[in-house]
Amino acid sequence: MLNLIHITTIPQTFGFLKGQMRTMQRWGLTVGAITSPASEDLEKLDAEDFPTTRVPMRRAISPIADLIAIFYLVGHLRRIRPAIVHAHTPKAGLLGMLAATIARVPVRIYHLHGMRFQTLSGWRRWLTVAGDRLACSLATQVLSVGNSVRQAAIEEGIVNSENVKVLGYGSIDGVDATERFNPARQTAAMQRSTREELGFTEDSPILGFVGRLVVDKGVVELADAWSTLRAQFPSLHLIIVGMYDNNERLPSEVQKLLDDDPRITMVGHVTDIERYYAIMDVLCLPTYREGLPYALIEAAAMEVPVVATHVCGCVDAVVDGVTGKLVAPRDSSGMARALASYLTDTAIRRQHGMAARKRVLDYFHPSLVREQVYREYKRLADCQGISDLLDRKTDAMSDRCAA
Repeated sequence: MLNLIHITTIPQTFGFLKGQMRTMQRWGLTVGAITSPASEDLEKLDAEDFPTTRVPMRRAISPIADLIAIFYLVGHLRRIRPAIVHAHTPKAGLLGMLAATIARVPVRIYHLHGMRFQTLSGWRRWLTVAGDRLACSLATQVLSVGNSVRQAAIEEGIVNSENVKVLGYGSIDGVDATERFNPARQTAAMQRSTREELGFTEDSPILGFVGRLVVDKGVVELADAWSTLRAQFPSLHLIIVGMYDNNERLPSEVQKLLDDDPRITMVGHVTDIERYYAIMDVLCLPTYREGLPYALIEAAAMEVPVVATHVCGCVDAVVDGVTGKLVAPRDSSGMARALASYLTDTAIRRQHGMAARKRVLDYFHPSLVREQVYREYKRLADCQGISDLLDRKTDAMSDRCAA
């Protein structure tokens, strides 16, 4: 019997979970994955020795495809009989909770990564909220990536307050600020090399953006703020780490600006993002909604202060005036002013960056998050009378979850 199955709509989500899944294996659980087909990502998962089942699941609303996905999910769960199903993101949460309930999985966890309905309207908003409500009602336990997401779900009537919790200070698996996202590991020589590779001088100030290039991430406001800042700071450069989304197109004039401006460098999707954080002076995220944005926590770990919007998710990642600054959403002028204040004040930039890193080390280290997740699995298994399935955990738990 497999102890634990994670379900996600797309394989990329496992990028945030692989370290935790390896740790759970080391602690004695047998871990598997269910996600949609995407060969290159699934090969990476298979290489990590996680049995991975491919079930087509569409992120968009698709009743017939969803029914087919539920049919296959139920069949697979009945064959492998897991003790715990842990589902992530709205569509996988809904399909996973339905299938796990039908298959009589004892422990069913739906993890709220964000409130997608916040930027929807009309029937799409109604259907998204209804789907989340159903997923939550079928879950043994609902978890939230942060307190603001939890509060939004309660206020919308998606879940009762007693049925949803945040483990620790939130996040899915924390951020490794000791090894990967450690500014001390990015030497001055390495930073010079990165700057030279991008064609930047050693003293050029650098503004960064990390995320999908879609309207909901505030890319229109980013472009507006950039137009102000590039005139105010003649040597300023903007690094954009992220990809365009063909399903959510930007206005043509915004995309043209991003593509044509010689002082904007588009690096696309990267696997060594810490190199780029290391040369940024400040990170900008003008998003309309978030769950718990990893970019803000990763930047914080690298001692990069951030300017983000005062919206769900960002308020959990940023302490306004201490580790970064929060401005009103859709306010490109306010965003430009906050960014300019960091670019002109080295001392406050350094102070906020150091405070940000300390907060990540104190609250978001993977060892802390993983131990909290394991203890929640054990608590839920005890409640269902199946704790013996998780009692094979070895003494490896005492090694504090080395990634």
